[in-house]
Amino acid sequence: MSVRENMSFGLRMAKTPKSAIEAKVSRAADMLQISHLLDRRPDQLSGGQRQRVAIGRALVRDADVFLFDEPLSNLDAQLRNELRVEIKRLHQQMQNTTMIYVTHDQIEALTLADRIAVMKDQKIQQLGTPAEIYHHPANLFVAGFVGSPRMNFIEGMVQPGDGAPVFTAPGILQPLSQYRFREPVRAPMQATLGVRPEHVRVNTPDAQPGFRVDLLETHGADNLMWCANDSVSLQIRLPGTISYPLGTPVSLAFDADQLSLLAVRMANASEPGPSSLISLEHSTCRTSSPSSFIHCGIMETSPISLRRWPPSAYVMWKPSARIWPMPRKPAPFSISTG
Repeated sequence: MSVRENMSFGLRMAKTPKSAIEAKVSRAADMLQISHLLDRRPDQLSGGQRQRVAIGRALVRDADVFLFDEPLSNLDAQLRNELRVEIKRLHQQMQNTTMIYVTHDQIEALTLADRIAVMKDQKIQQLGTPAEIYHHPANLFVAGFVGSPRMNFIEGMVQPGDGAPVFTAPGILQPLSQYRFREPVRAPMQATLGVRPEHVRVNTPDAQPGFRVDLLETHGADNLMWCANDSVSLQIRLPGTISYPLGTPVSLAFDADQLSLLAVRMANASEPGPSSLISLEHSTCRTSSPSSFIHCGIMETSPISLRRWPPSAYVMWKPSARIWPMPRKPAPFSISTG
């Protein structure tokens, strides 16, 4: 079949009038910038063009919800970047449409979505905006899964302090005066301190000594430097114009307002306690409210096994289900799976 026949196949099977088919195909082709390809056959198209045709075949049906199941996974890096921008632009043009985007690529999730559900073992680990997911991860899995390079983790203790609690680990003493605790810290707690590589500062007046440069990766726009002391190794993102010779002694400091405390438990406990004891007020997962998750329905024939999702996901998958309630301004919704 030609591109035109492929895009119109579903409409023809539904006995849609020819005039309506032509109008819908033309509108979708214009939107995807493939009008000049309508008479071509599949063997005359590139991988990116074929993917646009597949998207166009869905768009002509004027659905309220579109499910994209890893549409860019089989494309090379350049085509993925180009089509990611086009999908973002496409959603901006389709103001009355909700898009659900399933991906293992965190870059796609962070750049395309207004809300992200990070899933592991069929359970939602965290639900929130890209900024919430990145800056305030709800648990260790989310913190390590989202972000490239990944977040640094330091095992240590949270101790009550005179003015504010402090985090202590071998060679590290980090005041937590800017961390918003849910409850006062009255007893020592074991915890994992998380800090992004871009939130580690080198050789500033408040930095702590005892580290050395172990490795330097040059990425062009930035450099990724590995520094270690006797007990911990940390990644640090630096501007591309800054580097240090291997073995150089350095002092490190963390941005106090960009820290995460994870896997918190009492000092005499063997299992992690609820992270909400010591988490930012807006960083907890909100999976118990149906309105906070998703405002759409999904076709039963979806390639995802929706029946195996946890009940708290509140996903309507019946093909005949009426989409309700629809948000006033539907947003692309990425599901990032681990």
